[in-house]
Amino acid sequence: MITDTMVEAAARAICWVRCIDPDTCTMGSGGYVLDANGKSTAARTECTRRAWQDFTGQARAALEAAERAAWRPISEAERIPDQRLDLWVVPGKPMWGERGKPYREANARLSGNGKHWIDADGRYIEGVRTYDSFDPDDRSADATIVTHFRPLPSPPEAPSKKGEVP
Repeated sequence: MITDTMVEAAARAICWVRCIDPDTCTMGSGGYVLDANGKSTAARTECTRRAWQDFTGQARAALEAAERAAWRPISEAERIPDQRLDLWVVPGKPMWGERGKPYREANARLSGNGKHWIDADGRYIEGVRTYDSFDPDDRSADATIVTHFRPLPSPPEAPSKKGEVP
């Protein structure tokens, strides 16, 4: 999920790569209209607004592409017991009603025997459930299956000094 905070951070990075101060949207060599006292005019304000919209649009597009590219087919996942991953799950057909929408299962893991995917609460994800039984090895057309995975994101950086916020 891409947040506005992520988009803003990426847009600021795009500004810096282009040698533009993201706080003022000014280039090192100038290029914006200033009045006699060195204050920005309406022309600069409009340029700043349009430039920032452009940078945030580029940032959002790049983050969305990276988000999509992070998902890999489950067949490529290393089968390491207890390794935590995000999984993309396609629900099985219930005994009554419609098949549910695919969803992300965060922080799932492979069982100790390396055969079954387990959710964060320790329940099997794949297989067929009925009102009185469950078969985790069933991969029929009605079964719930895992189709893709991606590694968990990196944890946040720790403060470099005591009490300092990164």
